[in-house]
Amino acid sequence: MSAHNIIDLLKDEHAVVKKLFGIAADSQDSERKDVLRLLKLELVTHARGEEKTVYSMLRLQLNQEHAAAEDILILNEAVEEHRLIDQLIQELEATGTSDERWMARLHVLRENVEHHIKEEEKDLFKLLKEHFSDERLVTLRSDYESAKEKYTEFLPSQTQIGPWEQSSDMPLF
Repeated sequence: MSAHNIIDLLKDEHAVVKKLFGIAADSQDSERKDVLRLLKLELVTHARGEEKTVYSMLRLQLNQEHAAAEDILILNEAVEEHRLIDQLIQELEATGTSDERWMARLHVLRENVEHHIKEEEKDLFKLLKEHFSDERLVTLRSDYESAKEKYTEFLPSQTQIGPWEQSSDMPLF
């Protein structure tokens, strides 16, 4: 990836998630488990990486600076959105791929993730720029990538080729 700092990298990963949602929405029953597995892996590792590095370092910085309550609320809301997204993923996984509720649950998950992305890119990234130097934003990227290293499975954001391209005609990019 060509991302230079944490904000660029997270935006790139957000774009991958949006593409995966498009693929999931167009998927057939037989493809849904694989697409959902990739979507879950991308979302969960992204969220845990953010929480362990970006969110925790921002919380520390905001507390040290005695930041405005509104700034802390933005961060707390992002954490709660991660929790809700985790719950929605679990509900979708528990739903059979041929169940008529599967697509409805995917749609609800997608709406919540897209809302989270929109707020994160508008509000949280603004906080990062306000409270961290350019150099710190670069080191946060390294910290974030290190936090995600423990996940050894395939991550769509790390490559342009998905495993389904070996067995079907469902391209990611």
